Amino acid sequence: MKNLFTRVFYLAMIFIWSIIGILIFKSEFSTTANAQELTVSYYPLAGHIVGINEDDDTFVIETQDRRKLILREVEDWAIGDMCIMTMSDMSTPANAYDDVLVSVRYYHE
Repeated sequence: MKNLFTRVFYLAMIFIWSIIGILIFKSEFSTTANAQELTVSYYPLAGHIVGINEDDDTFVIETQDRRKLILREVEDWAIGDMCIMTMSDMSTPANAYDDVLVSVRYYHE
């Protein structure tokens, strides 16, 4: 009976320590993953105005890599104007299509 109790006790301890180890590993891994997800970086992007629609108050900016951004509030923009934008990668540097425009400024030489 004592031998059976000892085996059950050791199996229970192995099970408990295994669960504790798994929980600690998952906790450390998720903390590292969350820290990487929260790393937002910014980058400059230049473009020029290729279209204006005054009916819905939007204009189209085309970048050097042929991406097109549609922005609202035309103000004093004209076709051919250059602009400098500050973009945020939203913590996904490999995907440029979910980036967010932070600011846009008129560029003149």
